[in-house]
Amino acid sequence: MAPTSTQWLASGGAYFIMFGQTALVAVVSCWLALQVGKASDAENDGCLLAIANLLLAICGAAVGFFLV
Repeated sequence: MAPTSTQWLASGGAYFIMFGQTALVAVVSCWLALQVGKASDAENDGCLLAIANLLLAICGAAVGFFLV
């Protein structure tokens, strides 16, 4: 018998969804940061902004997973 969607979420599926969302946000925000840096002729600043976005996403996800 296949598990229902509620059982799947309760057995750890919610963590998978949260991880996927966090990874997607981190990738998109890093890409946007690099594009902003490239558009303003400051690739180094864009790279630094991308690194900062990635670190904030990782720290935010760690706190979120810990509190859940």
